[in-house]
Amino acid sequence: MTNSTLQCFTKNPELVRYEKYIALCPKISSDYTLCNIFSWQDYFGFTFTEKDNLIWLEQTKNTPQAVNWAPIGDWDTIDWKNCETLQEKRFFSRVPYHLMEIWKKTFKDKVLIFPNYDQWDYIYCTQELIELSGNIFHKKKNLLAQFLKNYEYSFHAITKESAQDLIAMQNIWLENYGNDSKELLTEHQAICSILEQFDCLKNLSGAYITVQDKIVAFTIGEPLNDEMFLIHFEKGLTEYKGVYQAINQLFLQHMVSNYSYVNREQDLGNENLRKAKLSYNPVDYMKKYDVEFLS
Repeated sequence: MTNSTLQCFTKNPELVRYEKYIALCPKISSDYTLCNIFSWQDYFGFTFTEKDNLIWLEQTKNTPQAVNWAPIGDWDTIDWKNCETLQEKRFFSRVPYHLMEIWKKTFKDKVLIFPNYDQWDYIYCTQELIELSGNIFHKKKNLLAQFLKNYEYSFHAITKESAQDLIAMQNIWLENYGNDSKELLTEHQAICSILEQFDCLKNLSGAYITVQDKIVAFTIGEPLNDEMFLIHFEKGLTEYKGVYQAINQLFLQHMVSNYSYVNREQDLGNENLRKAKLSYNPVDYMKKYDVEFLS
């Protein structure tokens, strides 16, 4: 596999190969899951090169110049000092903490490391977000209670049969809240691409809420490992007061309670998004770095 762009998931064997390499990769962040790579491929313009027992991932779109993301594979067994591709590329972005530590130990003062705070994933305690106990969650618990009291709702797991109805709801959401935003339009396209192939993307799960047979919220995610569940997308119609608190809490309670932690991805430097993520009381971060190798 050499420098080829990912296209259709169901027909492209390269995604199957990528899945093989990502399964060997310890402690990945939200960026590198198969679902994330697939759903954002058109926006980032990913190309992949298979070399040195790794997949080298390059972003070619929506960037002033091509950007290398972290290579994917069994980081712990690679002979990094003799890895020619590493020295050729030299600069990498969104490097997870585990790989950064390997490179730091291996290359010492031959590598520069910069925390990329805007890309750090927020990690939460699942049980805290289910129970919503204490003063820090008081407002969210009240909003949840109002939704549960005021609406005759039903909770459903997403299936391939419900995917088209969810796309219709996502179209309504975009029209109501983000039709003039390039960023939200791009996200909309990523969401629709996932829903269209929901049954083909392994390990993906999600849920939605209906009120009088109308879909008012949905969420989509997948396990990162045996302890952590990753939330990719969460959308709700805010005319239903407390809808976001409801989809968050009900999904965790009914479908994610066996995971100790929830990863709700990064804030991308958006202050409003950062404030919202901090309000849910993160217990940790999945740290990522920019790394430059010196000649």
